[in-house]
Amino acid sequence: MKNILIIGGSGFIGSNLLERLGLADYKLFVLNRKKKLSPLINSSSIKVIEAGLDEINLIKKIIL
Repeated sequence: MKNILIIGGSGFIGSNLLERLGLADYKLFVLNRKKKLSPLINSSSIKVIEAGLDEINLIKKIIL
């Protein structure tokens, strides 16, 4: 299973990526400033990271 990081999962492009990749065999990490995602996105393979791009050490710790 591959890990994929999506930055901005609540936006138009990010939410569509999550919907499509959530159906495939990927473990998805979503970097978002808010924890709220579209209610249509419901998958156990999605982990939401509530952080900004400036918190790179936190992101590395969670993903790696």
